[in-house]
Amino acid sequence: MVSDELRTWVVAGEQAIISVQGIDVTKLNTGSVLCSPSEPVKITTLIEARVIIFGIEKPITTGLSVILHYLSASESAKVKMLVSLLNRTSGEVIKRKPRFLSKNCTAVIQVEVARPVCLECYQDCKELGRITLREGGNTIAAGLVTKIY
Repeated sequence: MVSDELRTWVVAGEQAIISVQGIDVTKLNTGSVLCSPSEPVKITTLIEARVIIFGIEKPITTGLSVILHYLSASESAKVKMLVSLLNRTSGEVIKRKPRFLSKNCTAVIQVEVARPVCLECYQDCKELGRITLREGGNTIAAGLVTKIY
């Protein structure tokens, strides 16, 4: 229902009230994704993302525990691998498998999430392809999903 009018479809940006039948309501929560059964959103626990590291106080290393934020949901995660350090302007690989990431750099990293999440590559779906990483109440990085495993 949109603006007190029943509809069979809505477009992006419209706020709709949706009735769902045959689903346990305890399984629905903030960040749940509604999609077509014929084209389901990918569910994953491991992603690769191109991120910009903000003004952090301590460097990011493999194994760092973070909170992954996407849409209106958040999940516990950890940095599984530092894939490469990139030139901020050209995007060229400066170093493969760096030991750490310091403030104000751009990198490709792998993030492993504790529970499965609905994400897409940014090139396929911009809304489901954006993430932020937080640690200790501070946003430490933001980026775009480039690969789903």
